[in-house]
Amino acid sequence: SEQVSAWDRYMSGIEAAASEQGVTALFMPAPDTWDVYSDKLPQWADPLMGTTSLDLMRSALPTHAWVDVREGLREAREGSEAPLYSAVNPHWSPYAAHVAWNQTLSCLAAVNPQLGGLPSLTPSGVSGVDAPNEYEALGAPAQTGPWAVPTYDQDPGNVHLLQLESRDELADTAARLAEVTAAPEVSLANPVDFLNKPALTYNPNGRGTALIVRDSQGNNLGPDVAATFEYTIQVGHALDSEQPTDVAALIKAYKPSVVIVEFTQRYLALTPAAGK
Repeated sequence: SEQVSAWDRYMSGIEAAASEQGVTALFMPAPDTWDVYSDKLPQWADPLMGTTSLDLMRSALPTHAWVDVREGLREAREGSEAPLYSAVNPHWSPYAAHVAWNQTLSCLAAVNPQLGGLPSLTPSGVSGVDAPNEYEALGAPAQTGPWAVPTYDQDPGNVHLLQLESRDELADTAARLAEVTAAPEVSLANPVDFLNKPALTYNPNGRGTALIVRDSQGNNLGPDVAATFEYTIQVGHALDSEQPTDVAALIKAYKPSVVIVEFTQRYLALTPAAGK
């Protein structure tokens, strides 16, 4: 189908640019709530259950570097009293993002042994807090719902964060990398709302450089990503626009050791545009 062909072109273009620069590329769909908590769906949804968009796309395009974090999330769900997703927020929780990142690190090491043993956050536990209600502003009833957050016995430290206004500002590569080393610090214990704008992080305790192409799921993933790499360049994928981010150009400009394209599972229903 046209949709599968478009995803094949999109992923192949990124993988070709990564291969040319010796960069390890992974594609990381962030599972929708219903794919981790399918048993919590209302009864009327039973006839709709079955093969998901992610299953279909992986079957259609098996040669691409998919990271399927659903298994890790389902296992973590059984071991956590606090839910990994909330009824009042469509995003994965900070702890769910941490679980997904640990599985992604395992995949990176399997694909490229040189990427084994990368630094990572090590929470001491998990607790439940009220998730931000993102539906209330859309007219839904005011209500609270918990989700899982990592807890730390010791402060995991800080990283430098540089937030930009548009992806055009990423073009001045050397200036951005120099600027982020002097940027203000933020705590690794708390996610930062990127407001879907580009950002760079600098962490002298990290290893390597990562280009993270993402959507709003990247907010809760942010602390883990910043804890792992010395530099991250984070930018929205813009898969729902006529001008998706030119990931290949950013790979050539920043020469990262890793590129990870994270996108919410529902984006698989779209047909990525061919524009730069």
